Amino acid sequence: MENFATTAQLNALAQKLTESNGQVIALGAAIRALLLTHPNRDRALDVVSAELTRWEAFGLNSNVPDGVLTGFERAKHVLLPTDEDLERIPQIPHQGTSL
Repeated sequence: MENFATTAQLNALAQKLTESNGQVIALGAAIRALLLTHPNRDRALDVVSAELTRWEAFGLNSNVPDGVLTGFERAKHVLLPTDEDLERIPQIPHQGTSL
């Protein structure tokens, strides 16, 4: 068993990490779009925000590496619409639709 990775292995790992980062960003954009177009957008945003806060609090009270919490914080910025997003995409009046 080798103790060191080869340059080719490190390059392959770096490529996979880059691809994974792109996938996570795309998923965040899709979730953001779903939140923006949800029939009860305010409720959907409240529920997602509360769930993110709950999981973040769990992470802060555990032994997860700091990098996980940093990534979690960055993901929130991808997932949650900005004020500009909310203005850009008008909310469709909901008809009593629940989450």
